[in-house]
Amino acid sequence: MNNEMLNRFKNRSQRPTVRRNSSLEDNETPLASSSKETQNSESSKTKAEQIKQRLETYPKIAPRRNIRLEESLNEKIQQFCQEQDITIETFVEACFLACEQDSDLKNHITQEAQQRVAQRKEAGKLRRLYSQLEKLSQ
Repeated sequence: MNNEMLNRFKNRSQRPTVRRNSSLEDNETPLASSSKETQNSESSKTKAEQIKQRLETYPKIAPRRNIRLEESLNEKIQQFCQEQDITIETFVEACFLACEQDSDLKNHITQEAQQRVAQRKEAGKLRRLYSQLEKLSQ
């Protein structure tokens, strides 16, 4: 009984087969169609090579990164990027490149970032302490 049920489930999960409609096939000679296929495959290969060469001129993109942002800044950055029709990733890249070119801007941004790191570390310590106190009080 169990084997019958198992076979039924297996048969249900298989896709139904449909016969090929021979009325839609081309009536060309096989030799002519094969020469067209080789021409199409050759032209697609050359197009693919051209696209590959063109892609190699662009910089390679690193894997996607998840970043955590302050909630209010996240909303502002998203809105700004939507208005400018750019992505957050390209915005961050452009900011970094601008910092590399302007040392005053780089110093200002670095100081702000260091303050934010200190705040986040302090907040993390407070969250950990709070959760430990809650566990003790239970």
